[in-house]
Amino acid sequence: MTIAPLNILAAWFVSPGFAVAGAALASIPIIIHILNRRRFKTVRWAAMEYLLQAMRKNRRRLKFEQWLLLAIRCLLIFLMGLALARPLGCENNTIAALGGQRTALHVFVIDNSYSMAYEPGGRPDAKSHLDQAKLMAKKLIDRLSAGNEEVMVITASSPIDKDKTIDPHAATPKPTYDLQSARAAIDRIEQTAAATDLEGAFQLALRTAKEESKLPTKRLYIFTDGTRSAFEGEGGKAVEALKQTGPQLAQAFGKPNLFVLGKPGQWNQAVLKLDPANNLVTTKFSADFVTDVKGYGAGPDPVLQWKLNDVPAGVAKSLKLDLETQPQSLSGISIAEGGPRVLSVTLAGDDRLKIDNTRWRVVDVASEMKVLIVEGERGIGALQGSGSFLELALSPPKDLDPETRPSSTSSAKTDSYVLPEAPIGELELSNKILTNYRAVFLTNVGQVNPNQADQLKKYVEQGGTVIIFVGPAVNSDNYNQQLVPRGLLPGRLIKTVSTNDKGYHFDFNPKGDPHPFLKEFKGEENSGLTTAQVWSYWQMELPANTSAERVLSYQAENGKPGDPAVTVHPLGRGRVVYFSTTANPEWNGLNPKPIFVALIHEILAGSVGAADRWMNLTVGDALAVPQSLGLTASPTLFDSSKNPVAMENATDQAGITTYHSAKPMTHPGVYLLNVGNRTIPIAVNVPSNEADVRVIANDAIKKALGDIDLAMEDDTLAIAGLKIDSGNDWSWAFMALVLIFAGLECFLAMHFGHYKRGKRLQATPEPALATSN
Repeated sequence: MTIAPLNILAAWFVSPGFAVAGAALASIPIIIHILNRRRFKTVRWAAMEYLLQAMRKNRRRLKFEQWLLLAIRCLLIFLMGLALARPLGCENNTIAALGGQRTALHVFVIDNSYSMAYEPGGRPDAKSHLDQAKLMAKKLIDRLSAGNEEVMVITASSPIDKDKTIDPHAATPKPTYDLQSARAAIDRIEQTAAATDLEGAFQLALRTAKEESKLPTKRLYIFTDGTRSAFEGEGGKAVEALKQTGPQLAQAFGKPNLFVLGKPGQWNQAVLKLDPANNLVTTKFSADFVTDVKGYGAGPDPVLQWKLNDVPAGVAKSLKLDLETQPQSLSGISIAEGGPRVLSVTLAGDDRLKIDNTRWRVVDVASEMKVLIVEGERGIGALQGSGSFLELALSPPKDLDPETRPSSTSSAKTDSYVLPEAPIGELELSNKILTNYRAVFLTNVGQVNPNQADQLKKYVEQGGTVIIFVGPAVNSDNYNQQLVPRGLLPGRLIKTVSTNDKGYHFDFNPKGDPHPFLKEFKGEENSGLTTAQVWSYWQMELPANTSAERVLSYQAENGKPGDPAVTVHPLGRGRVVYFSTTANPEWNGLNPKPIFVALIHEILAGSVGAADRWMNLTVGDALAVPQSLGLTASPTLFDSSKNPVAMENATDQAGITTYHSAKPMTHPGVYLLNVGNRTIPIAVNVPSNEADVRVIANDAIKKALGDIDLAMEDDTLAIAGLKIDSGNDWSWAFMALVLIFAGLECFLAMHFGHYKRGKRLQATPEPALATSN
């Protein structure tokens, strides 16, 4: 294998081109000397013979002086080229250490994710892992050569402010020769509440190495706690990305130094999740809440405490935590008033990582829930339309006699939390602001135009719920062309299926494992789901790769699987529910039975999106105030320490103004949003994937990075022996030689030119013996 000469020189010079240029230009004095000799022609005459005899006595000395000056001038040019090329020598070479200056790129990756806030104790000058990492990094920088070695400082937590013009991982905007500036950048690194992002930090390190490719020596120093959450996580793409990035780091930086700050045996106890047992929490029924708490490593038993609006709820209890701890629940909580309420769970104990010991959840308790009903057969009779039947089922009047239905339920008293508006026709749908409703019902709507389909799709993607009941008026071609491509139906409508016999029955086993929407009917032998008859329904073809779930199916016939009766599928942040039959008794015997009311309410409660989703954020999320909130003033936001958080507004093409936080949330806690006529709590929690602080073995870290060769270091400050293998830059030594030889050349030229003023005849230069042509 042949190696290009410039590649060889690149191992010895920062700028090998200058070395080549210096060698080439060193021949210029020789060329000038040769050309000057050819400008003269020797002519002899008798009167000069006496002078020639005198010259012969000093000829050898004169030639030596001329050759010496010529050599010095050539050497001057060559040394100047070498100085500009910046020759390198090994640091371990004594001569190099005396005459050279080191030149290299040093990249420091410092993990400042929330697990680095762990406080192990036993370090007098560093409280947390991050404090120790910053202290060690600055000690390493103190060993570098000022003005000759570049430093780049990178942080390794998940970026929060992603709109920065520079990489959010960069603690220094670019590599710097100013070591004091690099130290100051390390001092400015803050402890974040975000998760680890080693992959993002390593990618910035690789880009920096590529941009500084002319520097022959590059070193990488990684400071992290070496935890399972950082290197193993939950598997998937992040772990695979680290394995692929590791070999690239080894190629760019040689043998990286990795400092493990975590201590063997360190442990953590964390609240990972907190949610209502059901999506919908109302003032009409008691609510259950569930939390997921885990212990990573061996620690003492903490006390688990629930709070509602900062008031203790339930009974505090001691709990043994490990990886197998089952979810804990708080049951039977009645909330008398609607609106946002703050629920929290805290683990009180001797935990060294406090930041994940509490989790908050804002629950928007519904005293009423507005829904919109769009029906397609208006004008047939108030009670015969499917919309009227739905309205009655959603909000039944007190002590309603099934045989004497009122003409309207809008004025009747009801115990229901659902507040349906009077049904509207399909042509009126376009005039409605759908975000004002938690759910939209379409019942026997014949056709949906493209604008209405787009309107419904946007509503669902933003978190709304659409529930579709079909009927004889439905145009299957229209539904297949408008709703299916937009994801508003899980499959194509094929045909209506009807029978004149006893009807079709649902394939529901009360002793089995029903869909979560139907859990209230589990064990109920006489619920009515097994005996309800359906005489007609629209047959739907579900794709093989569908994301739709079958809530109910029809019983199988002739060995063939039953058609889907009720399905639910996600679309964006919302859901779409499909009923294959009508909402009135025209196609089924459901409606006259009490089961219909219970079935509609359970499916509505299970499918409706949580209205408080925007009130519950994770560190790194920005707050977006929903348009449906009905602001009476520009909103103001304050964090858990009552510091103001900047808000910005944006106006879309329709002239609608919305508000959002100028930056993502950076600290956990309960924030307060003032919207003029009320104050809304906003819960901000730490990510749950950073809680596992158990330190993994060095071999596991190497494996996570693709089995590359790492210089594994511990968390001690005894780093004086740590090798910083930087090349020595000899450019200043060669520049000093240039100055010395320049002075010597001037002195010799002057000395030889004025040699023994009294003997000028002997010092006459040889060209004087010649005359010009």
